[in-house]
Amino acid sequence: MKRITLFSVVICISALSFSQDLYIGSASYITIQPDATLHIKGLGLEPAADYTLPSNTSLERLSTPAGTGNIAINRQFIVTPALDGYIGTLVFQYEDGELNGAVETELQLELYNTINSNWTPYAASIDTNANRMTYNFMSAVIFSKVTADYSETLDINSPNIAMPIKLYPNPTIDKVYIQYDHPIRTTLYNTLGQLIAKGNTHEIDLSAYEGATYFLTVEDKTTQNTYTFKIIKL
Repeated sequence: MKRITLFSVVICISALSFSQDLYIGSASYITIQPDATLHIKGLGLEPAADYTLPSNTSLERLSTPAGTGNIAINRQFIVTPALDGYIGTLVFQYEDGELNGAVETELQLELYNTINSNWTPYAASIDTNANRMTYNFMSAVIFSKVTADYSETLDINSPNIAMPIKLYPNPTIDKVYIQYDHPIRTTLYNTLGQLIAKGNTHEIDLSAYEGATYFLTVEDKTTQNTYTFKIIKL
């Protein structure tokens, strides 16, 4: 079996196999060692420990927005099979022409978890000069898609935002109310992407949580449409 080990170097791969931007054959695999970086067409992996991309792994970059439920930019990466147990830094690069109307400074990193079939937002560091987003995963994640999007923040002073769901008040000192006429499911995450709470009511009680930024995903039970909002708890 062929083995490629990456030490403290940066390797840029652009050679294609079929339509993929990276393809690892059935008799090969790639191991990325700590302090090394693997960059593939704008996606960078900098693992905290040895991380192996197994045989038959493919990575493809698409110039279309992903269906995250928010304003996604025109770039996404699809990895098959999903990257499992990844700990370390993930680098996501983009071009100005791919922003798709999103506000660059409000971009959030989105990973698609194949286990629960959900997009999870992460508050990544953004370098607008380099068009680069960076997030350090301290605990293991599994994902098969990566993109960036803009989650509109709804607050009591912005009543005319054209969204089917409205949240108020935002920022809040305790509760947030969801103005929507259909049955919903709600999921609350912190900025690390960790699940905080789930529910199915139109009232979110944050009084027991510390003052911080949270992400609330609201799913319409009938249409399965999802919307993600950034909530600030004072």
